[in-house]
Amino acid sequence: MSCSETFIHTKPPSFIYIKAFLFFLSLILCISPSIQAHDEFPPDNKTVKAIRLTAEQHINLDGHLDEPIWKTTIPATDFIQKELDYGLPAQQNTEVRFCYDEENLYVGIRCFDDHPESILKPMSRSENDMNAGDVLNLFIDSRHDHRTGYRISVNPSGMRGDEARYNDYLKDNSWDGFWWVESHVDSLGWTAELKVPFKNFRFETQGEQVWGLNIERRLPRLNEQSYWKQVSLDDGRFTRMSKLGHLTGIRDIKQGRRIEIVPYGLIGTTRSDATKTDFTTETGLDLKYAITSSLTLDATVNPDFAQVDADVDEINLSRFPTRFPEQRPFFVEGNNAFLTPIELFYSRRIGGRADILGGGKISGKVGPYTLGLITAQTGDWTYFGIQNDDATKEDATFGVVRLKRDIFSKSTIGLVFADKEYANKYSRVAGVDLSLRPSDLVLFNAQIAGSWQPGLTEGNIGFTSDISRIADASSVKFFYERLSPDFDVNQTGFLRKEAHRGRERMGLDLVYSPRPDIGNVKQIYLTGFVDAQRPILTNRYLTDQTTSYPGTLFSPDFLDEKRGFGGGTSLEVRFDSGSSVELFASKQHRYDITGGYDSDSLRVSASTPSQYKVAFQASAFMNDFYNFSRRHVSREWSLTLDTTLRPQDRWRIETRLRHSRTFDPSNTLEDRIWLGSLRTVYLFSPDTFLSIFAQGRSDHTPLGTQKTFLVSSVFGWEFTRGSRLFVAINDSRDDGTGTFRLNNQTLILKLVRSIDL
Repeated sequence: MSCSETFIHTKPPSFIYIKAFLFFLSLILCISPSIQAHDEFPPDNKTVKAIRLTAEQHINLDGHLDEPIWKTTIPATDFIQKELDYGLPAQQNTEVRFCYDEENLYVGIRCFDDHPESILKPMSRSENDMNAGDVLNLFIDSRHDHRTGYRISVNPSGMRGDEARYNDYLKDNSWDGFWWVESHVDSLGWTAELKVPFKNFRFETQGEQVWGLNIERRLPRLNEQSYWKQVSLDDGRFTRMSKLGHLTGIRDIKQGRRIEIVPYGLIGTTRSDATKTDFTTETGLDLKYAITSSLTLDATVNPDFAQVDADVDEINLSRFPTRFPEQRPFFVEGNNAFLTPIELFYSRRIGGRADILGGGKISGKVGPYTLGLITAQTGDWTYFGIQNDDATKEDATFGVVRLKRDIFSKSTIGLVFADKEYANKYSRVAGVDLSLRPSDLVLFNAQIAGSWQPGLTEGNIGFTSDISRIADASSVKFFYERLSPDFDVNQTGFLRKEAHRGRERMGLDLVYSPRPDIGNVKQIYLTGFVDAQRPILTNRYLTDQTTSYPGTLFSPDFLDEKRGFGGGTSLEVRFDSGSSVELFASKQHRYDITGGYDSDSLRVSASTPSQYKVAFQASAFMNDFYNFSRRHVSREWSLTLDTTLRPQDRWRIETRLRHSRTFDPSNTLEDRIWLGSLRTVYLFSPDTFLSIFAQGRSDHTPLGTQKTFLVSSVFGWEFTRGSRLFVAINDSRDDGTGTFRLNNQTLILKLVRSIDL
C-alpha cells in the first residue's frame, strides 16, 4: 500500500496504559514492606570535630602529618566494612582529622597498611582510574540539607578527584573543585594533607556550621570497601547525602575571593590538502562570580576547547545519531541542574555548528530552589568586519531556564524552558518534571513536556514516567512513555526520534540479586523484562518516506499502528575479586515500515578487575535490527575487546578493537566494519601529562571501502592551581578520494591563567 492510498488519523493515548500504570503504582507501594530488604541501621549520630587554627598555627602542605595540630585533633576512625564482610571492622585502620582557618578546610589523612609495599597508587588524568588503586573519599554536605553535597577523593600518588551530589544520591562528575593535596607513602601506610578553600562549598551564612560527613576507604587488593559511618547494602553503590554523620566545630568562616577571571591566549596553525597553512591567533575570557554563597555566575567570551579530548568513535547502525558526553568546561560544571527525564537541554547543541561568541550561566541554590539559567550566542568569531562571514557557521541564540524546588524530605518538582532562535526560525520546549521518594527504596519520576516549531502541528506533547523499588536483594521498575509525532526537541535537546513520527511504549523490569555463599561469588544478578511499543504515524511522515525512498510500500500492520511485544533476561555473576561474567538474551516482535519482524539478541561478556596490571573486557553480540535505509531486517554480529595496561603507576594504555558485520535476509554481507583505538596517558606529576589518542576505522560495503584515521595528542601542565599550558596536535585523514588525503592538521599552543580577585 502506498502513501497515496491511505490516510492516517493520529490516535489518542490509550487509557489502558494509564490504568496499568496506576495498578502497578499501587501494587508496588502496597508490597513495598514485604519485598526482601536489608534492615537499616539506626542513626548513630556519628560526629567528628574540626579544630580552628590559631594565628600562630600553620599547615605546611607536604603530605607529612608532622604539625602539632594533627597530634592533638581527635580523628574520625573505627571504619566498618561494606565489602567484603558486611558489618565487620575494617581490616586496616584509618584516621582522618580536620582543622580550618577563616577561608580553608584542612584534612589530615592516615591510612595504615600492614604491607605498604603492596599499596596500589596509580596516577592518571582520569578520576575514574582512581578506583583501580587505594583511594579515600570524603562526602560533605555543606548545606546540611540532606540532599546535596560533594565527593572529594585522594589516593597515595596525590591524585585529585571530585564530584557534586544532588537529589540525595545522584552524581555530577563535571564539578571541578579548586583545592590542593600532597600525599606520602611510608612504613606505616600512606598519608595525605588537603587544603580545600571554603569557596568550593555552598553553605548558609551563619556563625555555627554543622556539615554532613562520611568517609570511605577502598582497598582493591583486599576487595575491601569501608565507611566511617556505616551504610546499608540497600543503598547499592551510592553514598546518600541523607545518611551522613556530622562534622562540627566550624564557625565564623568566609567563602574567600568571589571573582575568578580566566583569560586565555592561543596561537596555532591549520592546514589540509585543499588549503595552505593558515596561522591563527585567538583570545578569550571566562569569568566566575559568587553572587551569594550558594549561587554562581559564569560568563564566557569566545571560549576555546582545544584541550578537550577527542570523542571516541562508535559503530552506530541505527537511524539516530550517537550521543557524545559533554566535556567542555564552561558547560559541564553545574550541568546536573538541567537534567530531566526527557533531555530537553543537551549542551552540545550549543556550538555544534558554529563558534560560541559568548555566553552566560547562573547556577546554584537559593533556599529550597535550584536555579539554572544559560544564554549563548553562536556565529563566526573571525568575522566582525575583518573578513567575509562564513555562511556555514550558524547564527543562533540559545536560552535555557531551569527552576526546581525541594518538596517533602527527598522529592523535587521542576520547570524547564529552552529556546533556540535561528535563521528567522525558532525551536522552543518546556516541561514539568516530578521526582517523588516516599521512602529510601521507592522512587517515582515523571515529566510532561511540549515543543513548538513552525509547521509542526500533529501533536507536540511528550510524557514519560517510571516507578521503581530498588534494594540490594531485589528491584522492580515499571515505565510508560508516549511521544506525539511532532514532539521535537533536537534543536536544544537530545531525543532518538524521527520527525513527524511518535511512539508509545511501556515495560516492566525485574531484578533478583542474591549474595550466595558460593566460593568467591560476591553477588548474582538475575534480570528479566517485558515491554510493548507501537508507532504513532502522520501523513507527513509517510509522504516524507515516499519522497526519500521512492516506491516504498507500507505494511497494513504498520499503518494500523500495531503494537509489538518483547522480553528478555540476563544472568550476571560478580566475584569478590572484581571480575564478572554476563549472559543476555532477548526476543522482541516489532513493527516498522515494511511490517512486523522478530528482533533476537544474544550477548556474552566478561571482565577482569580494574586494578590488574593488564585488565580487559570482552563481549560478543548478535542482534537482529530493522535496517532503515535498506528497508529490511538485517543481522549484526560484533566482537569487542577493551584492554587496559599499566606498565607503571604513571603510565596507562587503553585499547579498543571492535569488529562488526551485518547481513541481509539472504545472508549476504552488507557491511564489514573494523574500529580500533589507542589512548595512552603518561603523567610526569599529578599536574603534568601527555595524552595521545589514535583511532582508525575501515568500512567495507558492496559499494567499496572507506578508511578514516585520527591522531590527537595533548600536553598539559598546570603550573599553578587553575592556570595551565596546553599544546595540542590533531591530524585526521581519509581515503575518500582514493588517496590517504589530509582532512585537517592543527597545531595549537594555549595558555590559560586563573586570576582571583
